[in-house]
This record gives sequence, structure tokens and C-alpha cells, in this order.
Amino acid sequence: MRRLSRSFLATFSFIAAFFFVLGSFILVPEPFENDRLTAWNFALFAFLVFQPLVYMTINEALSRQVADLYKFRFSLKTAETPLYDRILTVAGMALTGMVPLFQLDRIEPRLIVASVVTWIVITEALLLISSRFARADFQHDIILVRGLNFRKHYGMSSKAMTTSGIYQYEEFESFTLVGERLTLRLAGTGGRLCLRLPENLAEPVCAYLQQAKLIRRVG
Repeated sequence: MRRLSRSFLATFSFIAAFFFVLGSFILVPEPFENDRLTAWNFALFAFLVFQPLVYMTINEALSRQVADLYKFRFSLKTAETPLYDRILTVAGMALTGMVPLFQLDRIEPRLIVASVVTWIVITEALLLISSRFARADFQHDIILVRGLNFRKHYGMSSKAMTTSGIYQYEEFESFTLVGERLTLRLAGTGGRLCLRLPENLAEPVCAYLQQAKLIRRVG
């Protein structure tokens, strides 16, 4: 049920972003009529920023309601996105931003460099903001991932990492602790929550997950 709600929010926010872009093209067509590159980059920016903002707004409202129903235990900050995931995300956005360049009559190297650099900077900034300002609130029966989090959820089979939403402990099949990085793995989907666990809290938190919530520790 919680996984379904996250998928619903992802779908709803995607549709909201689509109509935001469509409405912008219809209501203010002048900047986009003769500039395909501007139109494409505006649409890409809307899906990169506007969609997560819609998702976060609704998720925060739901989290506040649910938080009052369950006893609060503790809170952990989200961890930085691993280098491998960051490279894939940044490369995907940079390549997507370059698509309209290949439809121009002349491909100018400076436009390619500017497009790649711009989208690398934007994507890295959003990932940095997410790692700094998103958190996971451990309640008695659920985990609330909330805050300023631009990591995306893509659907029921998403392998996305540390996306905002309401999680039940039963959704997690195992967890690992490497240094101060606590990784809880979702059963079936391959998705995971990566959190920062201070050394002084490691023992009680791991004991809580293993003994109280019966989540298997690996490694």
C-alpha cells in the first residue's frame, strides 16, 4: 500500500509537470516558437525540478498527518548519492539536454559544452541539496523520508535510491552498515534507502532494526 502511494505520487507529479510545460507553451509561446533548444531545456528543467517539488509538497502533507498517528523514535539524515549512481544520473541528464543540438543545421562545439556543463552543475546541485536537507524519521511502524529531496521515484519497480515517501518496515528485506552509511534494501524492487548513521548511534539503531523490526543484517 505504501509502495503504491509512492508510485501514485510519482505518476501524479509527472502529469502535473507535463501540464505545466504544456500550459507554458500555450500561454507564453513567444520564447519557444522559434527556439527549439530553449523549449527542450525548459521542459527538461520542469521535469527535473517542478515534478519533484510537486511530489515533495504532497508527500510532506501526508507525512505530517501520518506522523501524528505513530510514535516518533529517531531521525537520520540521508547519505550522499554514491559515485556510480551520480555518474549515471548526471550523464543521463547531460545527454538528454544535448538531444536538440543534433537537430540544428550546424552543431557548435560551444553549445555542446555549455549544455553539458549546465546540466552537470544543475544535477549535482540538486543531489547535494538532497543529501544535506532530506531525512528519514523512524516512527513506531513506519519510516518517513521527507524534506528537500530531489531524488526521483519512477514507479512500482523503481530501483531509485532514497526517494521521499512513507515506508513500512515490512518492505525492507535487509540492511548493511559500512562506516557511517546505513543501507536498507527494499524487498523485490532493488530500491534502497541510504542514510548517515553516526558511530555513537550504530549499536542501538542496528539492534532496533534487527530485534524490534526483524530486518536481517547483511555483512
